[in-house]
Amino acid sequence: MKILKRIGQGEMLPPFYGVAWVDFMSRMTICLPVPLNVIAALLRTLWLFLKHGWRAIPVDPRAAYDAGMKAAAGKCMCPTCQRFYSAPLGQPHTEK
Repeated sequence: MKILKRIGQGEMLPPFYGVAWVDFMSRMTICLPVPLNVIAALLRTLWLFLKHGWRAIPVDPRAAYDAGMKAAAGKCMCPTCQRFYSAPLGQPHTEK
């Protein structure tokens, strides 16, 4: 009997199991019995911190998203994209 269960997207958790972590590469949720899932999650977080350390994000995620949307708005002709993302970078969005 395995105590570690992998749950796919849209599946229900088994009884008395809790989420330990989510594997985004395989889109699976790793589950363990309730007291063990918290311990496993803390150990995995500690392991990832020791492996990668603390790194600051080099760019502002909101600014990067906004820049990507503005770059794509030139290719899209729908009124929503043209209205909200036609302003130059750094300029506020205004209604036309």
